[in-house]
Amino acid sequence: AEYLKITIIHAKKEKTFYAMQDGLIDLGDESEIRLPFTVHSGRIEDLIQIFGTLVKKISWFPTTLKGEVHGTVNVHGKTKFSDMIIDSSLEGVDWNLFGERARKVKMNLGYDQGTYFAREVVLSKTSGSIKGMIEFDSKKNNLDWSFATEGFSLNDLDFFERLEIPAR
Repeated sequence: AEYLKITIIHAKKEKTFYAMQDGLIDLGDESEIRLPFTVHSGRIEDLIQIFGTLVKKISWFPTTLKGEVHGTVNVHGKTKFSDMIIDSSLEGVDWNLFGERARKVKMNLGYDQGTYFAREVVLSKTSGSIKGMIEFDSKKNNLDWSFATEGFSLNDLDFFERLEIPAR
């Protein structure tokens, strides 16, 4: 079998620094891929640009999401996209979408042979949090999601905070 072995790569996309060590691409019949990346520090919007082609068909994907991020991204499986697996463990702070800010974020984000997912999502707000998951099966055009709040109050909604409404 013929392999392309990648010993180490350091890269930068805008404000995001990442590296890959001990990557492997099978150039033979097996067409296996193993590309483990570490995101040392950066911005979620830079990762969205890197993976933008993969999610462009999903009209509701949050392409305007902004915030600091670090973690790991593993690309593995087959080189054919429909057979590829991309899984990540990401953490961040001050993520902002449509004027709502999550002070801390933790999630497993990825793609698994046709299914896009965000699992084990924890979004920490001012005093409460939002926990859950969302999956989109692109082969069946099926969306599955489940979210719940813990310790959540009106103060956790930045919209109300901006209005300076004296509500709790």
